[in-house]
Amino acid sequence: MTKDEVHAQVVRFRGKIAEGFLTNYYQQPLYADRLPAVLTDGMFAFLDSESFFDRLYFYAAPDSASFEDLLADTTVRTVVLNYVGKGHPEQIEALALRSGFYHHARYHRYAGYYSYRPGCPPSPLMAHPAEIGELHAALLSDCDVFCDHPPEKAKLAELMAQGQVLVSRRQGLISGYFIYQVMGMKGYMNYWFSRDKTDHLSNIHLLLAFYQEMSQRNIKYVFAWVNSQNANIISIHKKFGLSFDGLSDDIYVRNQP
Repeated sequence: MTKDEVHAQVVRFRGKIAEGFLTNYYQQPLYADRLPAVLTDGMFAFLDSESFFDRLYFYAAPDSASFEDLLADTTVRTVVLNYVGKGHPEQIEALALRSGFYHHARYHRYAGYYSYRPGCPPSPLMAHPAEIGELHAALLSDCDVFCDHPPEKAKLAELMAQGQVLVSRRQGLISGYFIYQVMGMKGYMNYWFSRDKTDHLSNIHLLLAFYQEMSQRNIKYVFAWVNSQNANIISIHKKFGLSFDGLSDDIYVRNQP
């Protein structure tokens, strides 16, 4: 299907949510020009191409058997399915497992009015436009691409131009980075990585620099998605006043045959 044909079906199936249909598509940007799709009375599912894998989006009745009609011709690509919701997605997990997926990870969303007292400016600085190649390569290396949705270079350049990319440097190279977005009066932490796993202080300085930016912009409410197994990062966010708001993102992967 073309993107226009997909969006036409999305409009049609959106009305079925009231009938109990499940979905994981909320107008996320689509990258491929043509998208493999399957359409029945009980399901509309399609694949979008990302990097070296395909991401599966769907509208499905709770009693759907599997995604096999769509995946039967997917013989050379890994397929990723993610579902955002509250609680354990038993129906989605059963559907994913019947379709040959395994549970890859669960992310929890932490949010809240943060606790931070502005002080002296931390050492991290804004990224320079000339660093976009180095920073984009670092993102692709550091991210779990199935879960973290690393941005294209154009989007990264946009965030850098808006002053929403903080970096720490060592010997002229980026040793850590913090990428965020401001949307209205809320701040969204997108990526927070230290390239030197032993330099914990610089990593905390990146977070402090983010909160200082939020304070200067008079933004008091922030969000962060965190792997539910990352106890250290969760502990840090809790110390700044954030808490799990009940929203989870479950990621399922079907490896290429």
